[in-house]
Amino acid sequence: MLALAVAAGQLTETLRGQAVGSVEVAMTASDAGYVGAVVGITPVAATTESTKGDACATALKLAALPGAIIDVVLSAPCHRGQRVVLRHSGLSFTALVGADGQLQLQLPALEATALVATYLDNAQVALGQVEVPDIADMTRFAVHVPAPAQFDLRAATADRVYVSVPGADGTARVVALGAAQAADPIVAQVYTHPATDASTVDLTLELRITPAICGRTLPVDTWYSQNGKVTRASFTADVPPCGTAGDILVLKNLVPTPTLILAD
Repeated sequence: MLALAVAAGQLTETLRGQAVGSVEVAMTASDAGYVGAVVGITPVAATTESTKGDACATALKLAALPGAIIDVVLSAPCHRGQRVVLRHSGLSFTALVGADGQLQLQLPALEATALVATYLDNAQVALGQVEVPDIADMTRFAVHVPAPAQFDLRAATADRVYVSVPGADGTARVVALGAAQAADPIVAQVYTHPATDASTVDLTLELRITPAICGRTLPVDTWYSQNGKVTRASFTADVPPCGTAGDILVLKNLVPTPTLILAD
């Protein structure tokens, strides 16, 4: 059972201090610079001929791994070392294409029919879709705060506290997504609660108060996924005035309903 508290952002404190299926779709678009919502795709590859020929073709391959994890493989041979934005169910984060023109990473699925879009800096887009059957066994909560904010999602049970680790391998409870070293970085964190876990969890979001954000009002976006269905919410966080740098602003009540209890 997962019990979570509510009413996003209303309560704050300041403290010191393995593949089961895949589908591949590739396409290019001249007007895809805007990282907006992708409404739908067909499961047929649709590509526009590259000016540099097939050697520069971009392709995206997705596979569903155990634990409702999506394995993402992007081939972008003419975009080595470049920034790429990945988007799934509205949740976005940045990554960097490797020196070999390849990018491989894993991300926690939020939907049973998972659509993933990748946006390269030259307005080229690759889209993929994959079925994620294991999502029925997961409840997930994701959060994003725009840069330059530094934040951590923490999940506390009666006997331990889970903090974020980079990347998703199906075992970590809280994962950090996004290459913070990329230009215009977009980062997010995702908490996973398996249906087999009957413990009660308290989620909190910790914002580091730095000179870059002190005294500002920051937008916070959240995603709540249960049985592959996603609920999105947004709220704002008022950061204390400058002079409190080094402190931590703790946001509680992150889930959008007053009392939310998930049973097996």
